Amino acid sequence: MEDAGASADIGTLIIVDNFVEADDLKDAFERHRMGPVLHIRSVDIARAMLAETGHHPQLVVVGVSVGAATTEALIDEQRNRGGRVLVLNGPPPEAVPPLTAHLARPYGDDDLTRAILRLMG
Repeated sequence: MEDAGASADIGTLIIVDNFVEADDLKDAFERHRMGPVLHIRSVDIARAMLAETGHHPQLVVVGVSVGAATTEALIDEQRNRGGRVLVLNGPPPEAVPPLTAHLARPYGDDDLTRAILRLMG
């Protein structure tokens, strides 16, 4: 059940495989007034949709194919636009780039809230 809101402005774009995790993340970002929230399960589809629509989400959450070339390209594109990136389960770099946070699964609500506040604060 991917969200069909691709035509609306996007506050947060979530790219994860698991629908339960996506719903939990969506709830958290909406509580922090970071909507509308859109869930897409594929980095390739997300990149195509962003290119086609010209949307610039304030935050992209990436939890699939971390380390893959297309995922790294999406992360770079987001950072180059001044957007924020939350990487789930990716290896944190030695020096975390600005506007970026990493969370290792499993993470709790408090961990996610700290990451959101760090990114958006």
